[in-house]
Amino acid sequence: MKFDDFILEVHFQPIISFHQSTIVGYEAFLRGIYQTEEITKYLSAEDLFNYAKESGRSLQLNVAAVKLAISKFESFYQFNKNIYLFVKITNYIVEHFQERINLISAFASQANIPNSTIILEIDDEESVSDEYLQRFCTKHKELGFSIAIDNYSIEHSNYRRLLIVKPYIIKICRTLIHNVSDDFYSREVLNLISRWADKTGSLLVAQGIEDESQISMLMEFHIELFQGYFFNPPQKSISKNSDMMVQLNMMRSLYQSERVKKLRDQKRYLTKIKLAMKYFIEETKLETWRLQKNRNLFTQT
Repeated sequence: MKFDDFILEVHFQPIISFHQSTIVGYEAFLRGIYQTEEITKYLSAEDLFNYAKESGRSLQLNVAAVKLAISKFESFYQFNKNIYLFVKITNYIVEHFQERINLISAFASQANIPNSTIILEIDDEESVSDEYLQRFCTKHKELGFSIAIDNYSIEHSNYRRLLIVKPYIIKICRTLIHNVSDDFYSREVLNLISRWADKTGSLLVAQGIEDESQISMLMEFHIELFQGYFFNPPQKSISKNSDMMVQLNMMRSLYQSERVKKLRDQKRYLTKIKLAMKYFIEETKLETWRLQKNRNLFTQT
């Protein structure tokens, strides 16, 4: 697909369920290629949207990106109907969707993909009115799509937006994920998001995972899904990576053994506390008996 002089491509990055040791879906990333006889230049989605914005065609580019992502996902879906497609939706589509209400449904229908397989990602860092956002989410949920909030963090977000969107999935901002290990504020913010998700039934996705130490730490916050270069960078084709599955199974076994060890250590600690309390109570009873005995002797004299 072309957009002016650029060739548009879609790359896919897996989203992993660590508990199930499986890929549950793929996020589609827009890429561009500018090619002449002299040079070949690769562009990111940000580069493409900056170019489109200059000519007032951001909406057209996002529509083209969504259509391309769904059409390219079709062949993968036919081989595995248990995976989901995550598609980025910009504020341009949200604000103009009423002009073409069934646009995304039409793309899915053309690709023989049910709407329930597609998860529409609303970027939390983008500015869009509550009214437009509510209309878009309500209508597309009625059509069978699921809604995700992308890049969620307290810095840009507020609970009002969560109440409006009522997301099926919350994708946590990578900056927050990277700061959790050594920043108290970030841990408290993540705890807050985790408690909210537990109460509403939303799933959490940790983005930007770069090493396995992040996974074992983040699972303590009830995060079910993970995404990042540690597993796979965005790629042009979707294939089952057996090496990644082996790695996941090994890490899952390691996490479970560490979890069991931690529970055992906690049990030993609690046992010591109980024994110490028992000793303290016995000593207190004995001391009380001694005081009472001395008091009685003093009274008798």
